[in-house]
Amino acid sequence: VGGVWGDGVKRYRPHILVSCVLAIVLLTGAHKALQNALTDVRFGWFPRQASGDVVLVAIDPPSIDALGVWPWPREKHAELIGNLESAGARDIVFDVDFSSPSSPASDQAFADALQKAGGSVVLPAFMQLVRDSGGGKAIHVNRPLPLFDGHAWSAIVNVAVEPDGLVRRYSFGESLDGKFLPSVGALLAGRYESKEALLRIDFSIQTESLPSVSYI
Repeated sequence: VGGVWGDGVKRYRPHILVSCVLAIVLLTGAHKALQNALTDVRFGWFPRQASGDVVLVAIDPPSIDALGVWPWPREKHAELIGNLESAGARDIVFDVDFSSPSSPASDQAFADALQKAGGSVVLPAFMQLVRDSGGGKAIHVNRPLPLFDGHAWSAIVNVAVEPDGLVRRYSFGESLDGKFLPSVGALLAGRYESKEALLRIDFSIQTESLPSVSYI
């Protein structure tokens, strides 16, 4: 009987060892790190070009030097909207803070350009940590001014960093004050998914293949 029992233990020993290793991996969370590492390697092995449908308009040093001030007058953003529409842009997304007023004339010029664009412009909303009156930390939500918000879409531009310091996942949006706001990426992709949590960013797309032009 002892010999039969010993043979059975030997036969199942590899399976027991694998089960123990899997249990340790699951309990320690190491499977997530392994999955991330394998995904990163896969993206590196199969790079691909961007579609070309998205063009980055860069706030770059030549543009800052040419305009000479910061923040830029909002009539410049109004002019940009007109130029982009003339170039055939379907959607225009700003990653510039429009939560505080500038000069009345400049703000009105931008609002007029938004209205003329007929809802094709997306303005950013974002959350940031601020100090409250008691010295603690609170979440403050920056939204476009009501003058602009009535003529444009709002979308979340916050991106969450993972514990290892990298960004791998992207939100479909956030619920702010009881109202769901889509993320910029989800809005551009036409995915209004308030019940979905996060999507994985495709880092196989080569960033250098993304078309880019200077703002100026």
